[in-house]
Amino acid sequence: MVHPLQQRLVQLRRRLLRWLVVHGMCRTIVAVVATVVVLGLVDYVFRFKDPGIRLMLSGTALAVVAWTCYRCWRRVAMGRLGTVDLARQVGRRFPQLGDDLPSAIEFLGQAEDDPTAGSASLRRAVIAQTTAAAEKVDFDALLDRRPPRRAILAAAGACLVAAILLVLDTLSCQIALARLGDPLGNVIWPRKHHLQLVERIDRVARGQPFEIEVVDAYGGKLPSRAAVHYRFAGPDGKPVEESHPLRAIGTTMVARRDNVTQPFAYRVEGGDDHAMDWIDVEIVEPPAIASLSATIRLPSYTGRPAGQSDGPLDVLRGSRVEMRAVTTKPLRSARLRLDAETTIPCVLDKDGRRLSVGTADSPGFVPEASGSYHFELVDREGIAGGGDERWDIRVSEDHAPRVTIDRPSDTVFVTPGATLPVRVTAQDDLGLRRVGLV
Repeated sequence: MVHPLQQRLVQLRRRLLRWLVVHGMCRTIVAVVATVVVLGLVDYVFRFKDPGIRLMLSGTALAVVAWTCYRCWRRVAMGRLGTVDLARQVGRRFPQLGDDLPSAIEFLGQAEDDPTAGSASLRRAVIAQTTAAAEKVDFDALLDRRPPRRAILAAAGACLVAAILLVLDTLSCQIALARLGDPLGNVIWPRKHHLQLVERIDRVARGQPFEIEVVDAYGGKLPSRAAVHYRFAGPDGKPVEESHPLRAIGTTMVARRDNVTQPFAYRVEGGDDHAMDWIDVEIVEPPAIASLSATIRLPSYTGRPAGQSDGPLDVLRGSRVEMRAVTTKPLRSARLRLDAETTIPCVLDKDGRRLSVGTADSPGFVPEASGSYHFELVDREGIAGGGDERWDIRVSEDHAPRVTIDRPSDTVFVTPGATLPVRVTAQDDLGLRRVGLV
């Protein structure tokens, strides 16, 4: 039968182990959850791609968890004391018991007739005296319940935070755990930004500007900073790469490169989007006017035949102009632009190489003011051109004839039937058709 003193120590050991286990489990939970949450948030914010950094994060998590387990469960292992060792701990806590308690426990473990144990009556006296003294002592006072309780609250708080994060963004939590658990795996964070070109530009006319517009593919918010990277051959033939920031305009970002003369490749990066492939740009010759012939039809009152010009126009106001031109490439469309607001569609023949302004469908145009004109040409591959070559327009006014009476120069008094000599000087810009005396 177990002695009451031994029974009390066994119960104390059980309670001590139970509290140590609870304390160790809670501290382990706090360490694991806090470490995973913090490192997961760091990975979520910075979106690490370097395997070395990801290995460091996973190693840090393992080190923190291992150290916490060592600190916590070492106490549990130390808590697995024998009855005598536990009695020594109790004796240190309660001086009135002193060394009598471990001695009494040792005596209880010895047989009554053990010749090496000394006097049996003395042993019984020690046991009785210690049992009486122990009855006045509350062994449970040896247990400090505050650390386990604090650990329980901390574990509950950590689990609550983890649960909130899991509910708010389950996918991100799963990705963070997968990346910590397998730092060399191919699990990646979903991108916040998805940059997309409004129009993919892979051909540019020589000498023309290159311009792109970038938006978010899903209508999301564009990154605060983005850049277009160019790659082209340098003077020595080696590849050269440079980058320029994109300019934000409303819900788009734009980049422009003027006077493009050599092939290049480009790609756009911004925010966490670095996935766009390089796009090669080919430099092509733009469509242009190879030959031009203009017919200038003066107003009918002039009585003059139509004039011809190979580009520059010197016309009388009211004159109608008809044009014929041959282009260097077959065209999809062509327009004659007189000023910022006035354009005239051109008529193309079947092969797209000849255009005209001044047919049954397009009766030409009447210049209203001096200035210049050019053609806006688009070939069948969508390449625009024609804007670099311009011709002048000079519109002249047709002033009224100028008449001067030279003789007589003043009022003249004559007799009836007299002969009066009259001399008149008449001038006009285009020439005189008739001069009459009234």
